[in-house]
Amino acid sequence: MAESAALLTVDAPINHRVPGVEDAHKANIDKIGAGPIVDPSPIDSMWLVPFALLFSPLLISMGIAAGLCKCLFVIANNIQMRSFLISCSCLCFSGSQPIWSYAFWVQGAVGTLLVLMLRSGRLGLFQFYEEVLGRGNKHWWAMSGIMTHRYLDVWDTLKEFQVRGPFFGGNKAARPGIWPPGDNKPGHGGSFLLWISGDKHTSYRRALHAIVIGKFELIKQRFKMLQNYLHPYLPSTPKDPAEFLALLQNESTMTELVSRTVWFIVFGVQLDEEELGWAAEWGSSAAFFILPQFVQNLLLRSLERSVKKMRRNMVTIMCRRPGVVKLFAEFKGLMNTKGVGGEDYSELPVETFMDEIQFVVNFAGLLGTRQLLESTIYALNRQVNPNFVKDGEIIFPETLTNKEGKSVSYVEAYNEDPIAFLKEVARLDPPVTSANSLTQQSLTIDMPSCFGGKIDIPVNSGNQYLISLAVRDEARFSDAKEFNPYRANIDDVLSWNATFPFPEENAGRKYDPMAVATYDPNGNVKDPLPLTWRQKNNWNRVCPGRNIALQTCVMILGMCPALNNSELTIKWTN
Repeated sequence: MAESAALLTVDAPINHRVPGVEDAHKANIDKIGAGPIVDPSPIDSMWLVPFALLFSPLLISMGIAAGLCKCLFVIANNIQMRSFLISCSCLCFSGSQPIWSYAFWVQGAVGTLLVLMLRSGRLGLFQFYEEVLGRGNKHWWAMSGIMTHRYLDVWDTLKEFQVRGPFFGGNKAARPGIWPPGDNKPGHGGSFLLWISGDKHTSYRRALHAIVIGKFELIKQRFKMLQNYLHPYLPSTPKDPAEFLALLQNESTMTELVSRTVWFIVFGVQLDEEELGWAAEWGSSAAFFILPQFVQNLLLRSLERSVKKMRRNMVTIMCRRPGVVKLFAEFKGLMNTKGVGGEDYSELPVETFMDEIQFVVNFAGLLGTRQLLESTIYALNRQVNPNFVKDGEIIFPETLTNKEGKSVSYVEAYNEDPIAFLKEVARLDPPVTSANSLTQQSLTIDMPSCFGGKIDIPVNSGNQYLISLAVRDEARFSDAKEFNPYRANIDDVLSWNATFPFPEENAGRKYDPMAVATYDPNGNVKDPLPLTWRQKNNWNRVCPGRNIALQTCVMILGMCPALNNSELTIKWTN
């Protein structure tokens, strides 16, 4: 009985697996990702797929031509824009491409994917838009909404209390097969954190902070236990940093270390081999999430089936641990905010809340942290990460000059201030390259070339703000391509959807993610709703797990003695 009680303690550092308990949750787990397409556009109809396949040689040829010829790319983009805005004005709601425009959207998808490949990822794609649509323009239209790219404009968007919708990568997200659904109302419409706004978003962030992020002593305890936990999976670590970094560059090694760390720190879960295999699938599935529904249809929704299975496996991992189940029962209770002036947002099953949060933890936390770690390894070797940034887009000086004017190596610079080093990596190679909000005032933009000109953009249009370009804005960061962790304005980096540290977190000359508790600007579960104007406009979308991600990177790198000579509160014991 004593052992059972320990298992059901919410704040236990380890949430142990109990065989068979997940069976009671199977009915709700099987509903994850199921159901008809949420809010489909006319071009999301499956009956259009045979026509696309029939004319695929022509459509693919048109897409390739657009991807290779800047002029054709802009014209195709403008036609998509016109078709989207015409349908918006006629049908009175945003995001409904008419059936007659289907061919243009298919060839546009082919052209965009080609640019993505040729330009080494999303940063390169955004730089391509900058080249073809004009650096001087405040906004561009691309895909299903506008883009915002200047530092101060992105800064304003992030600082303000955003209104969100189900947009990802400039298009409506494919729901529910790829992404969890979510809207701002009480009821069963879902509450996925990336889509919701207003009091519902505030309530969700407060509940997440209460059950996970805000448990500072528990998180510190788990980080202190990490060395013993990870040691069997990397029993021998070279003392030479070059050898160690080469070892970590092995994809399976890095994925295992990050996956085990993230699940242990956030949920207290020690993954077994089967579960590790499930978690590792996120890395191979990352490219699926950006594809809108009509592209998922062209692939006969096969990617949806893979992602749906992956999401259900993640929730199964959680349901195998009674301590995690009880944690989410607490979360569900906290989503009833009537007592503080809000609404009851707790109607969803516990398993649905699990799916929504595991998606954020794995997609943003696991994949984002893994990319940050990988790109930091490349930076320590003075190399560009070829998986995400095109060669020549980061300039690595032979040595760095610290704040005392001394020439130091990259390893020395990292040890002097690991967090500043990681922030500079994330500035030049951000794991989160953009995010999406909705415009809250009408705009007029000027698009170049045929079918362009002055375009009126209605309220509640998609706004993809390009963090990856904003943090390379020469007006804010001098010598923007040059890697320099000693920048005086290193804390102006927006790569975690905000500037930080907050005043409540700044406890020393150098930032230490485990020195003080993570601050959430959305307040606490007992605070009244709605937020005041001042509370609303305070970086409310800042990444909640930013300090966990930073500490995860320094802990894994600190397995090498040469990369463990910092002044951080919690680090490896060599």
